[in-house]
Amino acid sequence: MKLSNYYDDVARFCARAALTLRAAAFALLMGATLPVAAQTAPGKSVQTFLLYYGGGATLVASDAASLAKFDLLDFDRFRYNQIGSNTWATIKALNPNMRIYLYVDGPDIYNDQDAQSSLFINTISRYNVSRGHPMGSLNGNHPELFLLDSGGNRIYATAFSNPAGGKFDYLMDFGSAAYQSYWLTAIKADVVDQPWVADG
Repeated sequence: MKLSNYYDDVARFCARAALTLRAAAFALLMGATLPVAAQTAPGKSVQTFLLYYGGGATLVASDAASLAKFDLLDFDRFRYNQIGSNTWATIKALNPNMRIYLYVDGPDIYNDQDAQSSLFINTISRYNVSRGHPMGSLNGNHPELFLLDSGGNRIYATAFSNPAGGKFDYLMDFGSAAYQSYWLTAIKADVVDQPWVADG
C-alpha cells in the first residue's frame, strides 16, 4: 500500500503550535458551553485557563496552589496521579469552581500505541487491538473509517509520522457517524469510566 502525505500543511511546520491552537480552541468552545456562573468567578470578566500537554515538568504538591488560580485547566490524563493519588481533587480542594478538562485527540489514531495503558495515550489507540471495544479494532475490523486520498491511500499526518520507521498517525473519518460512535464508546471506556475522569 502506498501511503499518502497529503496532510502536511500547517502541522508540518508548526506541529506544536497547531496542536496547542486546536486544544485552546476546544477548551474555549467547552468553556462557552458552560453556564455563565461556571465560566467565570464573580467579579471576573475574563476566564483564565492553562493548557499543559506532553512533556514538561512533573506536577508536584507545590504546583497545586498556582494551578488553582485558573478557571479552567486542560491536561493530559497521565498527570492524574502526579500530586498525591488524585491531582484533580487536590487542585479542586483549593478552587472548587474551576473546571478540569482532559485532552483527547479525536480525528486520528497512531499505529504504534496499542500496547500502551489508556492512562498514557491521547487518542483512542485501537489500531490492531480492540481493548474490549464491541466494534473491534479500527485497522482489522473497520478500514473504511480511515480517510483516503484520491489514490485510495490512507492519509497520515506527516508531522507526527515516521514512514521509514513504520510509525503513522492516520487521519480518521470523523464526519462518519460510525466513527463518532466508535470514538465515543472508546472515550467512555478510556476516560469517563476511569478514576482519572475530570469535568470533561
